Amino acid sequence: MIRFEKVSKRYGNGSYAVDSLDLQVDAGELCVLVGPSGGGKTTVLRMVNRLVEPTSGKVLVIPGWRAAYDEVAADSKAPETEAAEDEEEKDQQLPRLLQDEDVETRRVQSLRKETKPPRRYSDASLLGAMETAGKLVDDDELREAMKDSGIGTPATRAAIIERLLTV
Repeated sequence: MIRFEKVSKRYGNGSYAVDSLDLQVDAGELCVLVGPSGGGKTTVLRMVNRLVEPTSGKVLVIPGWRAAYDEVAADSKAPETEAAEDEEEKDQQLPRLLQDEDVETRRVQSLRKETKPPRRYSDASLLGAMETAGKLVDDDELREAMKDSGIGTPATRAAIIERLLTV
């Protein structure tokens, strides 16, 4: 399950890519984002996997204990303590549990896996990454500055790669 709760992404120049988005996509559901270029579709997708952090609001991916209790953490607190804390601290509180309380265990699983290192860059893939380096920058000014150039010129990119191979 993925849930956006009043999520906004505001850039340094004051423009909003996403403004107060409320959206929930349950497990097994398919969601399609449709809109004009610059409408925030890619920003929303990048916030799911934390490549972009929201300016405000919450992005909840797999709610953990909240799914079992179907509640928000702040609901279990007294109103007077709730008002004293800011929103982020409230969200970190676990639900109140009672002694000998029955809980439903949905699944227990142990997997043995091995990680693989990322693929090595080839000359072509490294050149491509250097040419498009600015596309992954969150800061608008830096992205605009790198928009047409990436890292270096075609001649200096080749020289950089040659230097990397000799070091």
